[in-house]
Formats: sequence, structure tokens, C-alpha cells
Amino acid sequence: KLHGAYSAVMTLFFTFVVTAARPLGMRIAEMFVDSGKVAEEEPLSYIITAVVCVAGLAVCAAIAKKNTIDRGLAVPVPMRTEEFCMKAAPLYFLATGIMYFFTGNAYIIKLPFAQIKNPSSLIEMIRDGSLVMTGLMIISFILFYVFFFATKKTAEKSRK
Repeated sequence: KLHGAYSAVMTLFFTFVVTAARPLGMRIAEMFVDSGKVAEEEPLSYIITAVVCVAGLAVCAAIAKKNTIDRGLAVPVPMRTEEFCMKAAPLYFLATGIMYFFTGNAYIIKLPFAQIKNPSSLIEMIRDGSLVMTGLMIISFILFYVFFFATKKTAEKSRK
């Protein structure tokens, strides 16, 4: 049982939950402050972070219990480390992208779509810099997946 708890906390909880919970808490709290629903960001960000961590710890504990205690496996997820990383990396990057684009400053949601009336207005917005950061982040996000899945196929072929 101690090994299962250790595996749940060190392998799953710290790696996936804690690293995502704090930025998520801060960005959601920022959205509440920007909308005027909350006056202070800091206490709310800690509360959201704690709620996400508790929920994530429960999920991690259930996964570890199922695999380390019930099934008697030595690891919390029933697959080799390489396989786990190849499945977890794109999901983690997707979660990070969702946090970046849809919470906090919500770069995708806050794009000035009303100002884009024709191609020349779009070009002008690119020139004045109002779309540069969001555009670069979208391109980077897409390129990660292009390179990841191309490399994944190559790695899987060379492993066989």
C-alpha cells in the first residue's frame, strides 16, 4: 500500500496535477478578477489550485490503487515508461494549450474577430502586432503535434 501511495503521488500527482493546477488556478482567478466578480486574485487562485489538486489526487489514488494494490503491478500505469510518456505527452501539452488559449487572458476567445472585416484589415492587425503573439502560439501548438506524431511513428518503427 505504501508503494502504491508513493507511486500515485510521485509519478502521477506531482508530474501531472501539481504542474497544471497552479497555473490553472492563477489563470481562472485572473478571469474572475478581470470580469469584476472578485476583487482579489490571490486567495481565489489558491482555492482553485487546492480544489484541482484534491480532485487530481483522488484520481491518481484511484489509478494507483487499481494497478499497484488490486493488480499487484510495480507501477501505477500498466505499460512501459516509454509507452506511457508517448501517450501522456500530447495529452499534457493539450491541457497546457487549453489553459493558455481559453483561461486567463484567453487568447483565442479575446481575438478581435469584429475588427477583421476583410483580408486587408487582417494584414493590418498582423502588422501592428495585435495578432502576432497569438498567431505564433497557435503555430507552435500545431507544430508540436506535427513533429511529435512524425517522430513517434519513426521511434515506433525503429523500436520494432
